[in-house]
Amino acid sequence: MEKYNHGGMDSVSHDFSINLNPLGVMDSVKNCLSSNAASSDFYMSYPPAYPTEVEASLSRALNVDRDKISIGVGASELIDRLVRLIKPKTGLLLSPCFSEYERCLRNQNSDVIYHPLSDEKDFQVDESVLKSIDRLKSGDMFFICTPNNPNGLSVDPDILRRCIDRCERSGIYAVIDMSFLDFTDSYGIKIEDNDSSISKYDGELRELIIRAQNAFVLNTFTKLHSIPSLRIGYGFSNSRDLIKKLNKHYVPWSISTLAQCVAKTICDDDLLFDWIEETGECVRDLREWMVNQLSKFPLRVFKSDANFILFKDESDTDLISELLEYDVAIRDCSNYRGLGNNYYRIAIKNEEENRYLIEVLNEIYGENCG
Repeated sequence: MEKYNHGGMDSVSHDFSINLNPLGVMDSVKNCLSSNAASSDFYMSYPPAYPTEVEASLSRALNVDRDKISIGVGASELIDRLVRLIKPKTGLLLSPCFSEYERCLRNQNSDVIYHPLSDEKDFQVDESVLKSIDRLKSGDMFFICTPNNPNGLSVDPDILRRCIDRCERSGIYAVIDMSFLDFTDSYGIKIEDNDSSISKYDGELRELIIRAQNAFVLNTFTKLHSIPSLRIGYGFSNSRDLIKKLNKHYVPWSISTLAQCVAKTICDDDLLFDWIEETGECVRDLREWMVNQLSKFPLRVFKSDANFILFKDESDTDLISELLEYDVAIRDCSNYRGLGNNYYRIAIKNEEENRYLIEVLNEIYGENCG
């Protein structure tokens, strides 16, 4: 069976390998989980064949028409379904990026080409990506994640606009993965009353996405709401025909009743926008402290806008093994194309957890290494 590489280790007490919200879960989600935990009727009934109630709640929250939304068993399943539907001859990926894009493309025998990002530029996406897009033909697919995983930098809105526009003009499908965007101070999918969900500060980008026929915006409940075991993600596109075909391939009853209940609760919560804003502020402050502390060690720390940090160990330390001695796990990024040995990613967790990690690194590298 194929091995899947991702964060998350059940065997450690301090898991920095999985990127969730340091604030945990919303109170409404806690109430939803606790109120249904003891209900046998809740678990002895089939879930809705298709999550129509979640779809309706998402439509209201995102200010997007229902027939422009598709819901999946996590973002990964939506990626897989989208690639299986389109069957692009060629897919373009950033390098490094989330490995599921490549896995899904190769499963459909698509050719995969790469746009390498430079560690000298903190793996920032620049306008050179447009030349890589020009290698594609109509019906091909381009994946771009903002902030990018594993480095955490958001794509400049002007660059993203130009990428989407270039794809739209050439009949190329642009998949924009925004799974971590709500952790940033950047443009993004924000929940606002009587306003477009794609807002923040870039009106041109918003207008481009809502009229593009070949753009598909991808997101998930997992990261922002710290519910990785409840698999549910979503995407939307201005192409009703694309969404109709995508939903036709949805497997009935595949999303659990509990996952649907939690997702609807999140979308219907009047405090959701406040939660997103609080999350962004919290992550920014914690990230700044962590970057400052990590810089004291023999590590090359890359810039990040997200709830995780990529760094390269410039010593000969076997960091994974050393940290496990202290019951700490981090993400080994050696399997990311474009990286290699000694690249690691850590999640931004709460203050107590972050301080513990720094204390452990002090023990490993020595108190006076910085």
